[in-house]
Amino acid sequence: MKKSEFYSRSGLSFTLVALLSFGSIFSISAEEEEDSAEVAEEIVVTGSRIKRADNISSPTPMVTLGEDQIENTGSVNVYDILNELPQAGDALSRGNTNFTVGSSGVQTVNLRGLGSGRTLTLVNGRRWVGGQPGEGYVDLNSIPTDLIEKLEVITGGASSVYGSDAIAGVVNIILKDDFEGMSLEVMEGGYDAGDGDTKLASLTFGASFADGRGSSIFNIRTDEQGSVFARDRKPHTGSDVFYYGWYYGAAYGAPYDSFILDPGYSSYPPQGRFFVSGSNSNSAGMKTFDCSQRDIDSVVASNTVVNWGGSAACGFNRTHYRQLEIPLDRYSVFNSTKYEFDNGNTFFSEVAFTSVDSTSSFEPVPFSSEDAFRWFRTKDTTSGILSCQQL
Repeated sequence: MKKSEFYSRSGLSFTLVALLSFGSIFSISAEEEEDSAEVAEEIVVTGSRIKRADNISSPTPMVTLGEDQIENTGSVNVYDILNELPQAGDALSRGNTNFTVGSSGVQTVNLRGLGSGRTLTLVNGRRWVGGQPGEGYVDLNSIPTDLIEKLEVITGGASSVYGSDAIAGVVNIILKDDFEGMSLEVMEGGYDAGDGDTKLASLTFGASFADGRGSSIFNIRTDEQGSVFARDRKPHTGSDVFYYGWYYGAAYGAPYDSFILDPGYSSYPPQGRFFVSGSNSNSAGMKTFDCSQRDIDSVVASNTVVNWGGSAACGFNRTHYRQLEIPLDRYSVFNSTKYEFDNGNTFFSEVAFTSVDSTSSFEPVPFSSEDAFRWFRTKDTTSGILSCQQL
């Protein structure tokens, strides 16, 4: 019965095709008789063995980074890789989340500078879990860097496909799904100043099964990135030689490119005030940085400007306690498994666990030496720099 049913359907199909074909033959024959005098134009087909990149034939602008390019960067996480691209603007990172609480240590991508919430981050073409409750951006710390096979960045026309959260563009992170063997990576480094220590240990192993129809890959990774304090970088040290430029020498007859020692930073507006060593509050040695100007006049004389307490300046250096990069400890486990059935269907699963621990620190609240209830003494009243001690 199955055989007769098969032939009956094929016969009906053949009949319809035959009728359509006969009608087409009559039409073609008539056209050939009318256009027999026309000469066929020459058709030239040009072939090339040069492989074309996807970003050339793609209807939208796309940048692709392969595995070799990613490895050559030497980056510890995905954030460092993506933010080297010209399409990326300033995003959340260890360097600008030190004053936040819920998003401390979060690292995102910000295409076109339109905001991380307008950049859609995909993993293997699918949406990834958000980096913070109530926010749409993805924390790049949760993506296994060791398994990245390719990065695709699209900056045009993505919102028509993915929605309003892709107005700035889409970042598609493609992970490896087929790996055999074992790979161990260990790295340690830091900055020339002796801080910002980075330690990394990663183990990747995988295998295929069922005659190659299935494969599974595991990755275990831990890394630590140390903090960098502002007090360890100029000009926030508070004790190094401080260069304050050309304007002072031109206005007061001092040599050009003058220097001062032991600057006293102001805690209250206008910030940026400092003293030339040995001067007092009434001398021409007191200067203030005017942040509204970006030329040679950015250092101006302001002998009459005082802070909220009526004194000449405040010597408490807030930047001594602030961090330029906050410390970050990360631990992650990732597994990807796929299996192809006999009927052509494919089963796949992705399991990820990531734990990120970061710490932000703020400067303590100081007491002013002009407080009537102070329990400490002033440091130097002749220079106008007042002693402020932390709680």
